[in-house]
Amino acid sequence: MKAKATTNRRAIALRYLRLLPPKSPILGDLENWNAFGSKSPTRGGFRGLPGFVIEANYLRTGMKVWRILAFGITIAANLLPISPVQAARIACPTEVEPTIQAMLRDLPGYANRIAVRSRIRNSRSSRNSVILAGRPEFTPLPLNSDRPSDPTLKQAFITTLEREIVSGKAIDIQQFHWLFLTRNLEGWQLALMFTRIGTTTPNQPITPPIESREGVIGQAVQQWLNDCNIQGIRVRR
Repeated sequence: MKAKATTNRRAIALRYLRLLPPKSPILGDLENWNAFGSKSPTRGGFRGLPGFVIEANYLRTGMKVWRILAFGITIAANLLPISPVQAARIACPTEVEPTIQAMLRDLPGYANRIAVRSRIRNSRSSRNSVILAGRPEFTPLPLNSDRPSDPTLKQAFITTLEREIVSGKAIDIQQFHWLFLTRNLEGWQLALMFTRIGTTTPNQPITPPIESREGVIGQAVQQWLNDCNIQGIRVRR
């Protein structure tokens, strides 16, 4: 009975999302933020960095203010379990683009579970919650290196939106992630990851890149890739 009730709640949430018009005030900003393509600032956030890249021809600014109701609906849709009737599984993709696209749908849930476990072990851990993951880009940036490039090493750029409550006030944080992935006999692996952090306030600077493979998002990426390699990915029907 409990499983049936949970399934019904998820069905209602998904039905509500589908019934909303594309330009509804609830989903408008969410749709714009999560749109895939060249408008994303993710890759641009890593251009022109000494020791990292050579070229620097664009940096987008101007962050949107996110709507709380859209966040709540998105989290509910991601966290409620999927019934066998609603989803099937296929093998983990062998190409990087469909792999990352599939991962973004699940990444907030993976990251938030890792963050909760961290807070249980250490009460001083960050109280951030990951709200959204999106804006994938796959055009690699050139690296300043004397070594020849590794053709098996793939680059991907994604953005996550996080929310932190400070003194009762919600602060939205954008993190720009630069992923280096490789695929071996066991499947996809995260070899290296760098992150830059900014806010949703326009014209605010973002931090220099830091190595973040063992951070919350890095751990979430690794866990998702491991699950993908072993179990495949969900395909909603």
